[in-house]
Parts: sequence; C-alpha cells; structure tokens
Amino acid sequence: MRHKPNRVRKHGSTALRLRRLSSETLEPRNLLTSAVSDPVEAVPVVEDVIDLPEPESALVSFSVVSERTSLVRDEFGNRTVPVNVSETHEWDDVYVEVWVKALGSHSVSQLSIDFEYDTELLSVIDIEFSDAFGLDQAFVINDAAGTVTGIQASTDVIDFGLNESRLFARILIDSVPELGDNVKLDRVTGSVGPYAAKLKASNVDLVLSENSPVDLQVDLVPELNLLPVIYDLNDDQAIGLADLSILLSNFGKSADSIADGDAWFADFNKNYEVDLADISLFLNHFGNDHSDEEISFASNYPEAWVPNEVVFPPVVEPTAVDLPVQAPKPVLDLNELGDFDPANPNIVLPGADIVFVLLIDNFNFPIGVDLTRLSGHASLEESSSGEESYGEEEVEEDPKIILSITLEDNEIYQTEIEIIFEGDLVNTLSEWWDLQGYITEYVYQMMTSVQVMVEDILD
Repeated sequence: MRHKPNRVRKHGSTALRLRRLSSETLEPRNLLTSAVSDPVEAVPVVEDVIDLPEPESALVSFSVVSERTSLVRDEFGNRTVPVNVSETHEWDDVYVEVWVKALGSHSVSQLSIDFEYDTELLSVIDIEFSDAFGLDQAFVINDAAGTVTGIQASTDVIDFGLNESRLFARILIDSVPELGDNVKLDRVTGSVGPYAAKLKASNVDLVLSENSPVDLQVDLVPELNLLPVIYDLNDDQAIGLADLSILLSNFGKSADSIADGDAWFADFNKNYEVDLADISLFLNHFGNDHSDEEISFASNYPEAWVPNEVVFPPVVEPTAVDLPVQAPKPVLDLNELGDFDPANPNIVLPGADIVFVLLIDNFNFPIGVDLTRLSGHASLEESSSGEESYGEEEVEEDPKIILSITLEDNEIYQTEIEIIFEGDLVNTLSEWWDLQGYITEYVYQMMTSVQVMVEDILD
C-alpha cells in the first residue's frame, strides 16, 4: 500500500508550506475607526518550509517451490535463488514463499497479506513464518472459501530486508482428500490437464521502520499447474487393488481415444495400447497414496495426452466366443542377478512385478497366511504322460518353461515364463540345462521380492 501524506512537490523533495502572521500586525487597534479612515493594510506572510521524506520503495515477491528454499549463505555470502515450479502432480507438497525487500534507508518491520487458491484441487494446511518475523503472528484459513486472510507478523530485527530479499513466510499447500481435494481424470474428454491452482495474493500492506512512507510494489504469484496422478485410476487418492483390477481388465486393449474407456487412462506411457510397460509403471507406485510425493511418470506425460477425436466403435454383432486376453508373461533376465542386492528391497528383479500381478489377480491370500512359505520353481512343461518333456526327441528347440508357485506346500498358480541370458532368449534344451544354477537362484531371489510386495498389500 502506498502511503500518501498531504504534501506538495518541490524540486523532487516534499515540502509543507505554513502561513504565519507577522507580530507587527497583531497590535490592538480601533477597528471601527480603521474601517472608516485607514486604507486596507496588507498582512505580511512569512513562509516556513518543512521537508518531509520521500516514500521509499519496497517490494513483495513470491516463489512457488516443491522444496523449501535454503536461507543459508554460500561461501561467497550469497543466498540461494528460489527456483519456481510451474507444473507438478497433485500429491506433491508445494510452498508459496513470500519475500520482502526495502530499497531505501528504512527496513521492513511488518507485513500483512491475504491469499487465495482453488480449493477443489488443493488446500493450505499451515503458515510457516520465518524466524525473524516472530511477533504479532496471525492468520485465518477458510478452506471452504479457498482463502487465507490476515497473514501478518512483525519483526524487531534491525535492518531486516534492507536492500536484500528476505523471507517473510511460507504458505504450505497439500492435497487433503478429507477436504475434497482431487485433480480428477476427465472421463468426458480424456484430458489430464494440467489444471491451474489459481494462486493469488491481495490486500498486501507493508510497514517500514519508523513508519516511513512507502511506495510498495507487489509482484504476482507465479502460476502453478497441477496434474492428476494417472495411476489412481478410480480417483480415490490412493493406488491400490481397485486400480490394479482396472488395469488388468484392460490389459492388451487398444487405447486410441477416450472412446476406449478406462484403457485410455491405463495406457500410462501413451503408446495407444495397455501392455507390460504400463504394468511396470503402475507397480512402481502400487500402495502409494496422497501422502507420497515421489511419483514418476512416463517421459511423455502429459504432452502426449492430447485426446484424439472421439470415434466410438461401430456396434458389432457378437460372435460365438470372444477369446480372453492373454495374461502377461514374466520375463527373467539372468544377467540382472549380478546387480541384485537381496538386502535392498527397492531392487526388484525383472519378472517379479508380473508374477505379483498374476498372483494378486488370480489368488485370494487367506488371513494369517505365512508368506515366508511362498516360493517358486521353474521347470519344463510336462508332457501328456505327466513327465517333463525334456527328451531331445520331444523338445529340442523352444522348450516351454513353466513357473510353479506354491504357498505352504500347496501349488497355487502356474504361468509360462521366458528366460533371457546375455540378451538372448533361452530357447534350447542345452541352454536350459547349462543355466540351471542361475535359473534356480534367480527364481529364489525373485520370489523373495514377490513376498515383500504381497506383504505390503496385505498389511
């Protein structure tokens, strides 16, 4: 706010002109006689000029960041320059930092400000004042209206913000499902946004030391756009079994437009089909919810998510029997064993994610089950006689390899697998037998990872 005292300008300075009567004119007189006989006497005026200070410039600016800007100076005495975030996903924590700077001889002593945001997408959860502004702190959050009013505080720090931007406060923003926050998938157009958070500051009032007049400049709050977490296919602010079920029900389907329904969104890398790459992206975040910030997306998200023209498929008369979509086939890459660390649960061997998906989709784990007794075994497909078909006369090329999974000594699932070694598919019996030791170790370590993944969803 610009304080404007009554003043006149005088060659670039401010002056106040006072009219003062001379003492000569204040002597007692016969006013009646004078009014008749004396000529009108001019009253001398003496002008006093009192200089008032020019308004000093001050600046209030904003940064929108996903990490708090460090206030520690570097070895050269410089402070970190905030890097604005213009686009992020809906579960990412965001801080709107308010900075003040005085550009004269008087420092900042007090600031008050109001703040607005789109309450359907996000919420303000707190105001974090800087240590310097420890006096007269106050604010009122009204999330229903999307406002924070009366954000104010004072400082008694000498020369605070004098010719240098200093932090006043941080406005903490997050996604709170209990308050209705949700950046939803647009199931009409197929769009994923991004959507504007509509951040705005208003009613900014800054006070300088000694109540010096101020010429205040207030910058706009940088724009922030939000993207939905695409793996949350049912928009419940968590990535769970319901989302996995939607993904698996669309596996193998094309995803050319929103006319393809959930498949359009389940195509996480937007190659226009729901395939193994999408399952892999999904499983990297299975079990995450709105409290998790570390969410990664395909490199073309959201640029490739431009809905194509919606063309609904023609009605086709049903045929005799629709063949089921083939389940994804786990692929085991034996060379990955070299980099595998069983002590690090974040390292998952290739194939473990698909085995996990197949198990969750096809088997209901009972309550209290002992998952330490979940194991797997790779073998060649049995012949019609019930014996392994590994004779040269039966299978020399392209042997079918089966992964059998048991729980507490009971077989619960079987699936065909493929094995890769040094970049090539294992497709002869001689390779199968030569690599038996590697295959056995791989399956053991892979099933250990599957145990951990299953435990996470059963907890």
